[in-house]
Amino acid sequence: MNENTHMKSALIISVFVFLTGLFAGIFFSTGLSEANVELLGKLLASSISDSSKGALNVLTSSLITNMGPALIMISAVISRFLCPLPLLILLYKSFAVGFCSSLIYISGYEHAFLASLIKVFPHNAVLVPTFIVLAAFTFYASRSALCKSKRSSRKRKDLGKIILIALAAIATGCIAEALCSMIEVL
Repeated sequence: MNENTHMKSALIISVFVFLTGLFAGIFFSTGLSEANVELLGKLLASSISDSSKGALNVLTSSLITNMGPALIMISAVISRFLCPLPLLILLYKSFAVGFCSSLIYISGYEHAFLASLIKVFPHNAVLVPTFIVLAAFTFYASRSALCKSKRSSRKRKDLGKIILIALAAIATGCIAEALCSMIEVL
């Protein structure tokens, strides 16, 4: 099998892991008791509707919560034994997205659809595909001899470019989250 086939397989696996985590998060939130849904829903709604936190605080928090897992994913390139890390982190991130998105609707938040469009969708439109591609690529790179071969200096440069592009996309998603946090939801 050639490299493109392996990369496509890694991408398919990453999409599957993402969807599994997303639906597991949705399923988990629908299985909570009414008291827990109410409590967590109020907590999430207050977080979404609070635009007084300041864009800089939101940006810092978002950078920490997104760059940390991305850097851990990238560390999987070092060793073949770390290859499950990108997929586990993708599962965690997708579970959180599914859980929180579902909780917004289940809790009966007054403007759930509008809040989702303004506060949840914009940054996740950038972060979700970036994490899927980064997980696929780092999983593929950790499983292959992409970085280990002495003759593959061009491939290592390409790996570095892809990682920098992914980190820039994550930073863009974090900036979008900070900007959207300043918008008041009715």
